[in-house]
Order: sequence, then C-alpha cells, then structure tokens
Amino acid sequence: MKNKTSLTLLELLIMIMVFALAAALCLRVFVFSGQLSASDRNKAAAQAAAQNAAELLKAEKGDISSVCDRLGLTMRDETGGSVLVPDGDALRLFYRIKMDVQKDGLLGKAVITVTGEGGDMLCTLNSAWQEDEP
Repeated sequence: MKNKTSLTLLELLIMIMVFALAAALCLRVFVFSGQLSASDRNKAAAQAAAQNAAELLKAEKGDISSVCDRLGLTMRDETGGSVLVPDGDALRLFYRIKMDVQKDGLLGKAVITVTGEGGDMLCTLNSAWQEDEP
C-alpha cells in the first residue's frame, strides 16, 4: 500500500511539471504575439501617414510648407530632404516623415520615408504629380 501511494505522488508531480512547462511555452507565445501585433500597428499607422502626406503633397503641388501647415507639423531641412516633426505637444507622433522633393519640368516627384522613434525605417512611398504649365 505504501508503495502505491508514492507512485501516485510521483505521477502527480510529473503532471504538474508538464502543465507548468506548457504554461511557460504558452506565455512566451502570447508575449511574442503581442510584440508582433504592436509592430504591425506601427507599420500600418506609418503607411497611413505616408499616404496622407503623399496625397497632400500632390494637392499642394510639392509645397512642403503647406503640407506642414495642413498636418500641424514643423519642417526641418536635413540632408536628403525635409523632415516633418510634431509641433510641440499638439500632435503626438511616434515617427518622423522625411520628404525628398524634386521637380523635373512638368513632373514633380517625391520620396516619402517614415521612420520610427528608434530610427528604424517603417515605410517608404514614391509619389509623383503633374506640375502646372508656366
């Protein structure tokens, strides 16, 4: 009788260890899933911001200062283009929008790059529009 009780206790301990291992693996998967979801949300928001900036840039015929006014952002010139950053605390952005505008005759072109807080590139969008004839 004593021998059977110790065997039952050993089986119970093994099952508790198996369930603890399964719970630890599930927890790790849930944490990874949350991180992946947050990354996808950031990329989707960056793509939407780049699309908004591209459409406004087309509407304003490449005038970056008008785009900044309409988006409520401040423009800083840096190498490779103009960077749009939040104006104070009015708009809380986690990214920077960089525009490199070039005009070639009747065609205006821009490359819009959105980078995150850490400097990692989230998305790039090419945009073009037709200039008015002089």
